[in-house]
Amino acid sequence: MSNLVEQAILEQRQQISPVEKQYSDIDVVFELHRLLHAESLSEEDDDFLDQAMRRIDIANRLFPHYTNDWQKQPGDPIGDPWLCVLALLAYRRVCTQRDAGANDASLLKPLNFLLKCMDLTDSEHFAESSPLRQEIHSHLDTAPAAGALEIFRPRAGDRAGAAKPREIDLAVLFYEGPIARAYLETLKSMGLKPTRIINLIASRDIATKKPVGRWMPGAMRRPYAASIQQRKIHYWPDQIRRSSPGLFSAISDWVSSNLGFERSTLEGALQMTPLTTYSDRVDERLVTGLNDPELSESLAAMPDTAMLFTGGGIVPKSILDIPSIRLLHVHPGFLPDIRGADCMLWSVLLTGAASASSFYLAPGIDTGDIVMAKWLPAPRFAADWANSPTKTLYRAVCSWYDPWLRASVLRETLAAHDHYFSMPSIEQNETSGTQFHFMHDKMRQSALKSLFRQ
Repeated sequence: MSNLVEQAILEQRQQISPVEKQYSDIDVVFELHRLLHAESLSEEDDDFLDQAMRRIDIANRLFPHYTNDWQKQPGDPIGDPWLCVLALLAYRRVCTQRDAGANDASLLKPLNFLLKCMDLTDSEHFAESSPLRQEIHSHLDTAPAAGALEIFRPRAGDRAGAAKPREIDLAVLFYEGPIARAYLETLKSMGLKPTRIINLIASRDIATKKPVGRWMPGAMRRPYAASIQQRKIHYWPDQIRRSSPGLFSAISDWVSSNLGFERSTLEGALQMTPLTTYSDRVDERLVTGLNDPELSESLAAMPDTAMLFTGGGIVPKSILDIPSIRLLHVHPGFLPDIRGADCMLWSVLLTGAASASSFYLAPGIDTGDIVMAKWLPAPRFAADWANSPTKTLYRAVCSWYDPWLRASVLRETLAAHDHYFSMPSIEQNETSGTQFHFMHDKMRQSALKSLFRQ
C-alpha cells in the first residue's frame, strides 16, 4: 500500500466536516464521505466507486444526485474536496489490487480514470509536482508485457488486374471519411463490387452544425454539401500528409508490409475516386444524421440486405430494428474483451498486439454478434517520429493506420464467406469483456510511443 495515499486520506478525514444525507437514492457526497471513513469496502462500495469513476471517465463530470439506476438528477457538478476524495479512494483501491497480485495491464483502465480526475481537482495532493501525482505517473512508465497471443498475420488480399469485378450481396452505407475510402479500395482490390452504395451526405456542416446550402435547389445542394463534407472530414489526414510526409510514409510502409495491402490500394484511398467506380448503383441521401426519419424509411423499404457500416455516428434503434437490414461493422479491438473508445491503442497497450473484429451491429456499445475476431501484429512505425506531438501521432494513426487495421479484418471476413446477411456468428455476453473510454492524454502518449519505438 502507498504511504502517500494513506497519509492524504487521513488528512482529508481530519479536514472535512461531517455531512448529512440529502437524497433518498444515490447521494454522491454522502457516499464519498462515508467511504472516506470506511476501513474496508464492500461489494456495494466497489460498485459505487466503479459507477462514479465511469461517469468522470466518460463525461469529465460527476453530479451530486442520481437515481438508483444512475440516471443524473438536476444540479451542478461536484467539485473539491469530493473530487479529491474520489481520486484518493480510487488510487487506494489500485494499490490494494496491485498488492494482491493484479498485473499492470488490468490496472491501466483505473489509472486512466485517475489521470482524468486529477485534471479536475485543484487539491494540493495532486498538484503537478506533488509526490502523490509523481507516484501515480510512475505506474505508466513501463508498458505491460504482451500476453501469450495467437497472432493472426493477414494474407495479401489484393487482386489487382482482375478481368471483371464480381458483384456481391453487400451494400455499403457510405459516410465520407478515411475508413469508408479504405473499405471501398479493399473491395476493389479483391475484385468485388457492392450491389449499391448509399452515400450519406450531411445536410449540416460537420463542424458548425449549421445547414449547408440551405437555399440551394436539391440538385445543386447535394454535390455542394458533399464537397464541404469531404473537405472537412479529410482535413487532418490531408494536413498530416502535407506537413509530415515522412510520418505518413512510415505508416504506409508498415501497413503495406505487414497487413498485405498493395501501395496502389493505399494510394487509391487518397484519390477521392467517384463512387460510381466502385458500384453500378449509387444512391445519394441528404440527411441530418443517422437518425433522420427519411433514411430509416428508405432502408426499411429495401429487401433483405447485408450492409457495410462505414461510420457517421451511433446507429439509432430506428435502423437497428429494421428486420431486413443487417449492418456489418469492424471494430478496432478484440471482442468481447476490448470494447469502447480508443480500442486500437488500448489493445496494443494492454496486450502488446493489435486486434480487430467484424460483427453485426446491435443496440449497445460493440455488443452485436461476432463474425470474426483477430489478434494482429502490433505496429512498429519508424522510431524517428517518436518525439512528434502526441496530437499529430494520434491523428496520423487514427486517420491512416486504423482504417487499414479494420480493412484487413473486413477483407478476411469477406474472403471467408459467400453470403453476408447471415454469416455464422457468436452471440456476445454483454457482461463479459471490458468497455474502455477515451484515453487521458498522458495514457495516450504512452500508448503512441510504444508504436514508434524499435
